[in-house]
Amino acid sequence: MNNSTPKIGEAIPVLQHLWESTHDITKLRVSGGVNEGYRNENAYNTAISLKTQQYSRETAKKVVEEQNQLNNPPEPNLEGLFKSVDSAYDGEYYKKFPFNPAFQHLKEDVYWNELNIRRKVVYIRMLMDANVREHIFEGVRVKANQFVFGKIKTAKRWGMQMETLRKDMEKFERDGIISRNVISRDGKNLFSIITIQSFDVTHQLYTHF
Repeated sequence: MNNSTPKIGEAIPVLQHLWESTHDITKLRVSGGVNEGYRNENAYNTAISLKTQQYSRETAKKVVEEQNQLNNPPEPNLEGLFKSVDSAYDGEYYKKFPFNPAFQHLKEDVYWNELNIRRKVVYIRMLMDANVREHIFEGVRVKANQFVFGKIKTAKRWGMQMETLRKDMEKFERDGIISRNVISRDGKNLFSIITIQSFDVTHQLYTHF
């Protein structure tokens, strides 16, 4: 094994820089304040959540500092809170998130329940492929709630016939579940950027802690 291969759960510097340069950290929701006696524990739990999402230590400290303003009363010793952040980032523990809320609503969703089994599978595949943060693919910015779709490669990766998948995607587009932006160069269609419009796959899992 290559010694440079990241360990499981270890941040990949290039990806970390990319995520934090394309994802607006000012939209991170700061949880409500806590009473005296729970402030360091709350800072530690917040840091664990941010570390799991591969935010930097510096970002976690900024979030914890902002969070402290909601505490009752605020902790005057910020260095103590920052030590809790350091403890979270230096340790091996990562937060276990609940089942992605993007899937939780499906059980009661009328549209979902009316789909046949194959289209339910395609629907889930789309949710699994959708970005939770922006990234760049072949020079094109792919935003949160979007994914790259190629009629040949995606069909192969999802284990489907190309024509069958094409019809399913057209149905989802007609029904307003997705929208499609075809990326072309030199008169040739290269791939599509699919936007999931039915809900935000980043909701709760990556914006709450």
